[in-house]
Amino acid sequence: MANNKTATFAWWCAATIFLSAFLLSQVQPIISKMILPWFGAGPAVWTACMLFFQVTLLGGYAYAHFIERLPSPRWRMGVHIALIVIAALTLPITPHVSWKPLDGNQPTLRILTLLAGNVGLPYFVLASTGPLVQAWFSRLVPDRSPYRLYALSNVGSLGALLTYPFVFEPLMTTSWQGAMWSGAFAIFAVLCASLAWATFRAGRQPNVATEASPDDVVKIPTPSDEPDHDRLIEAKLVDIDPLERPSLERRLAWLLLPALASMMLLAITNHVCQDVAVVPFFWVAPLGLYLLSFIICFDNSLWYRRLIFGLVTMDAVLLLAITQLDEVVQDLLAKIGVEFDISVYTGELWIEATMYLSMLFLVCMVCHGELVRCKPPAQWLTSFYLMVSAGGALGGIFVALICPQVFSTHMELGIGLVASFMLATGVVWDDIASTWAMKQIWGKAVAVSCAFLLLLVVVRAQFEILNSDALFTVRNFYGVLTVEQILDEEDPEFDIRRLLNGRILHGSQFLAQNRNKDATTYYNPESGIGMAITHLVTPDPMRVAVVGLGTGTI
Repeated sequence: MANNKTATFAWWCAATIFLSAFLLSQVQPIISKMILPWFGAGPAVWTACMLFFQVTLLGGYAYAHFIERLPSPRWRMGVHIALIVIAALTLPITPHVSWKPLDGNQPTLRILTLLAGNVGLPYFVLASTGPLVQAWFSRLVPDRSPYRLYALSNVGSLGALLTYPFVFEPLMTTSWQGAMWSGAFAIFAVLCASLAWATFRAGRQPNVATEASPDDVVKIPTPSDEPDHDRLIEAKLVDIDPLERPSLERRLAWLLLPALASMMLLAITNHVCQDVAVVPFFWVAPLGLYLLSFIICFDNSLWYRRLIFGLVTMDAVLLLAITQLDEVVQDLLAKIGVEFDISVYTGELWIEATMYLSMLFLVCMVCHGELVRCKPPAQWLTSFYLMVSAGGALGGIFVALICPQVFSTHMELGIGLVASFMLATGVVWDDIASTWAMKQIWGKAVAVSCAFLLLLVVVRAQFEILNSDALFTVRNFYGVLTVEQILDEEDPEFDIRRLLNGRILHGSQFLAQNRNKDATTYYNPESGIGMAITHLVTPDPMRVAVVGLGTGTI
């Protein structure tokens, strides 16, 4: 009987974590799409939303960490059930039209306030569910590692992200999406509150866990047929004493590795969306790869091969740096008689997007693979997740709040690429440090010299984004505006000054005195509006109504 109860409890934990993770990730594109038109429909809306979700996730993990340290099981159960009930009473999550801003002042603050008022408490409860349920599981089923439930939660999150743009978004209006999500949260509330009560009651019967056989506990699918295979391999890899308190170095790894992964997630999302329509699919793809790396790394330590992923990540960053230095590389090749145009292979949008998304996945695999290698025993589980979520929030704060105030252009991607290259180099170095060649003085000298030269290439490439032709650059919530001047050495009449939003040209003007009134770009005589006016023959002056914004398209 005890065995059956333990198996039922394990399935109950798995179902609760899966549903909470599904709702946790699906609410992000739902609420973001609802408010997207209210705040200019730019990629910064998603960045601000991601910042809110990461910070709230940190709050949920902190709550889980501290509530598990309450001395009374009755208090732990009562506080959490009460919080679930209060969160359910705040439904539905659909924001009222009164939240819509009347001007463009302080958009980030307004987005954060809107999200806190409409989805803050339900998201907080969902965020706390993963570490809490894993803590309950490890207490009542001590023979199984709870970390694979974390992989299951990321499967639920990835499922939510993949189904949203292909199922929920095309079939339902945003109001229906909000209503369906609110109904699913009510089901989750009943499920989680019941599990909390069952855990409280089971905790008063200590023989339940000890009488259960490990074979009766639900197991998440694994490529290994041996029940303890993963646990033994993980212990060998990290060599952790279960009774030893995690060191400061290990805790910093828990913080900084997720921070870099989060930073690259937001920076690459911004870059991919900068010149593309801001639709949920372009938010989902990077976030889906980010979660996929969590699933792979936390499912089984064997999936992450340090040397392979370290070397591939180094090569990928270096290749991307070469494409950023395309003109420099082409000039060098021309000097040795080689004609090769890199832009032919990188000019297509899908090629560029694939390059950056692949880069994101590799960096996340290295970050999360190293994170798994230094994860602690189960008694430090909530502390571990607290530091991981703090790292994610730290990366989000850096990209969404600090960078727009400090930099006039998108420098965070360049900083992230340099940091990723250094991390991958460090991983490779650590993995080959015990080889014969690395034990020799000449081997270390060659390795250091090669790593330093390659790092210089990566760093040099990041300066290419600082446009030397720019007269003025300004960055705000809605993007980066650049005014640049291009001089024609052969014919000064073709000298122009132009305005760009990111890499999109929004207007230009000839500098020559006799041509500075000529229509250009969208407005030249060969454009649609130019042809319409040219062919409109009338003896009277034309009255033309023009709708546009600044130098935007008519």
